[in-house]
Amino acid sequence: ELSSGKRKGELAITKRGPGLARKYLYYWALRAVKHPDLKCWYANFRRVGRGGKNSSEHRSMKGLIATMRKLVKSLWYTRRYDLKFRYANVFPGEPLEKRRIRRRGAVIIRA
Repeated sequence: ELSSGKRKGELAITKRGPGLARKYLYYWALRAVKHPDLKCWYANFRRVGRGGKNSSEHRSMKGLIATMRKLVKSLWYTRRYDLKFRYANVFPGEPLEKRRIRRRGAVIIRA
């Protein structure tokens, strides 16, 4: 179970773990949001909730953190299934097809 105090079962980005890894991940996200496949998503994310005109620094940082998380998940997925990493797959236009995983006789369907 993932519970501690106020959070019960919620996964969130924290400041735990090696600082050097977070640092390089942050730099990777800064470069990644300039990539054509991610640039449009990042620009739209910065505008949401701010009336479309102003994009605050707070919203920009939230977008970078979201990008960091998506990059790590995409990197893990590509290494896990021995695929080539592509920025176009970080924010796919359509949801990934559901995968069937067998575990001890039960079939689990994941998105």
